[in-house]
Amino acid sequence: MKKEDFFEVLGELDDDIVKGAKTTMKKKTNWKVWGTMAACLAVVIMASAAFLPIIRTEPNPRKDDPVPEIVADIKNITIYYLSENGAIEHEIVELNCTPKDIFNEWATLNNISDVSFIKCVYDDGGSEKQQGNMVEHTTGNHFTLDLTVSAEFSSYVESERGDLLVQSLRQTFCDYISIDDFNLIIDN
Repeated sequence: MKKEDFFEVLGELDDDIVKGAKTTMKKKTNWKVWGTMAACLAVVIMASAAFLPIIRTEPNPRKDDPVPEIVADIKNITIYYLSENGAIEHEIVELNCTPKDIFNEWATLNNISDVSFIKCVYDDGGSEKQQGNMVEHTTGNHFTLDLTVSAEFSSYVESERGDLLVQSLRQTFCDYISIDDFNLIIDN
């Protein structure tokens, strides 16, 4: 077909048919464009979600704040204690993974019934950045656990087995959670 023949046929077409063809083509094109844009947007959202830092709506507990008593799991926890001959031994116990439950089990195995758990504070040495009403926490690389117990514990610490008793308590918490420093605080 020569180009003159093509234009002659095209000229004989009804204008309504030409307009209808344009509208149909336009609609198909719009759906393709919108579909492609939606797919690209989904890919961008999924890719950015993988790389965004975790943004929390509540600030990280400060060093002074107690760790909330949330039971994350029931696990086998290694509890260290002093045996009758004064050596540090251990027993694996299934219990709730809260600092209070771990301390209470440690106290039971060491025959210490008059000392109470007060609080436990875990500090990761990180930093926080406020962004509006959101707080972004960046985890640090030095982990400290401050364990506060009642004043009755001072008599145990001052005994001849006090150092071993504190060592068994530290070892119990170090096995449970990765820490660099353990601070035992005896409440007044």
